Amino acid sequence: MRLLVLFLIHSISLSLSEDESGEQDIKDTWLDKFLNVCHDPERYFSYGDLSCIQYWTGSDVVQVEIRSLAPLLLRFPKFASSQTTENLRKVVKTGSIGFLDLRYEKAYFRELEEMSIAYDDSENAGKVRKADGVWLSHDEKTTHDYFKKLGRVLTFDPETSEKFLLLKYDKFGHYAPHFDFLDEDEKPEFWNKEFGNRLATLLLIAQTADEGGGTVFPLMQVTVQPEEGDLIFWLNADSKDTREDYSGHGACPIMAGTKVALSLWIHSFHHKDLTSPLESEDPSYRLDQILRM
Repeated sequence: MRLLVLFLIHSISLSLSEDESGEQDIKDTWLDKFLNVCHDPERYFSYGDLSCIQYWTGSDVVQVEIRSLAPLLLRFPKFASSQTTENLRKVVKTGSIGFLDLRYEKAYFRELEEMSIAYDDSENAGKVRKADGVWLSHDEKTTHDYFKKLGRVLTFDPETSEKFLLLKYDKFGHYAPHFDFLDEDEKPEFWNKEFGNRLATLLLIAQTADEGGGTVFPLMQVTVQPEEGDLIFWLNADSKDTREDYSGHGACPIMAGTKVALSLWIHSFHHKDLTSPLESEDPSYRLDQILRM
């Protein structure tokens, strides 16, 4: 009996220390004004002149919620099928995904692991993002249908993207405000030379947290609280391949439950034919240049 009591006391104290550590990581990497927005988005930011459209493209019915026009920030409600989101949750639940290499007739497994920020060597580098993740290819069963739909709906070529990054955020999981557009010293050499910088980010939500977990865009004064199957799309660069300064964003801390999200970064090369603005024109992409309407 005494051993059981000691075990319970140890477990409670360990849990408290983990919670304290998670809270401290957030305090070290987030400004209070941004955290306030995460915790109470309706109080700080309004929806303003929110616009919604619905249209057909081929056999797809596409719904779009426009949260910002310059730069573009869009929410596509229920973009992915329930089967896609269920498959992504299964990967997270099992902690790994297997695939068959037909060339060598071998099966391989990749496991979820802690995702660090490779190009950040600051004191708080290990605290900036708290999430476990695994990279997934475009043609796996888990992602194939969703990837094909992206090509049908968007004018951007999804083949110019990195692999999918599946992320799991547990309690106190977060990603402090940052830019996806990479500075010169942050660019992976291969991607920079072959495909250019990160032009657009696509974030698919496979599971929402019980509390917290929205995506905040502080300079746009927008917080997106998505639901399962929703796709959030935003532009990190304009047509001149210059960073959109209002594209900074963060993954709000999880206060309860688990969030599962699938990220995809489309790169800038091969999209120069979408627009050729005059010097006097705003170089930001327009909605009609992005959607196959």
